[in-house]
Amino acid sequence: MTNLKNLALVALLLMNIVLVIMLWVQPMPHEKMARMPEKGTAPPPRRAEGFLVKALNLNEEQRVQLKTLRDEHFEFTREIHQRGRTVKKEMFDALLSSVPDTSAALQFAAEYGGQLQKIDEALIQHYLDIRAICTPEQQEELRKVFRKAIRRPRPR
Repeated sequence: MTNLKNLALVALLLMNIVLVIMLWVQPMPHEKMARMPEKGTAPPPRRAEGFLVKALNLNEEQRVQLKTLRDEHFEFTREIHQRGRTVKKEMFDALLSSVPDTSAALQFAAEYGGQLQKIDEALIQHYLDIRAICTPEQQEELRKVFRKAIRRPRPR
């Protein structure tokens, strides 16, 4: 019985070590964001673009318009995301100093909230821009696609 307990303890210890190594090696979400392309380069390819083309049955002209809208949207929001990351870092820096400055941290938190609002406003406009290039039938399908997208949690 003692050997079985020891064997179970060793197995659990090994599983914990493997888990810690996996968590340590895998990049964190904020590190993935830091690897976004620099300004002036093409945004990363999105599966959503191909999915929308297929789901909405877009014609060639609409595909070109969608690509343009998508590129403009990501170019516009890239700077907002970058500012948000900077502000969040400043917020934590204010808290992690030898004398935490909660007042400054709260101001940074409020500014970060403003950046998130700008991103949501840009998303609203992006949806309206896509909707404008669609036929009434495509608009109905777009509504369904967006409704599903907001119900589903983002993949990590």
